[in-house]
Amino acid sequence: MKYHFHYLHELFRYKRIRYSKKKPDYVMSKAYFDGIVRRMTEKNQIKSFQEFYEYFKVEA
Repeated sequence: MKYHFHYLHELFRYKRIRYSKKKPDYVMSKAYFDGIVRRMTEKNQIKSFQEFYEYFKVEA
């Protein structure tokens, strides 16, 4: 888990986005979540997130 946090932190630092576990404002936005879902569906990436997403997905 520490590796994932470090990777995320470095990615945000590269994009000049402030992120901390105590203040995760940016990653809590709908735009960020939709971007991850779009990356998952369009590029068939992030398999572990896809399993999580499918489990909790609610059909409208």
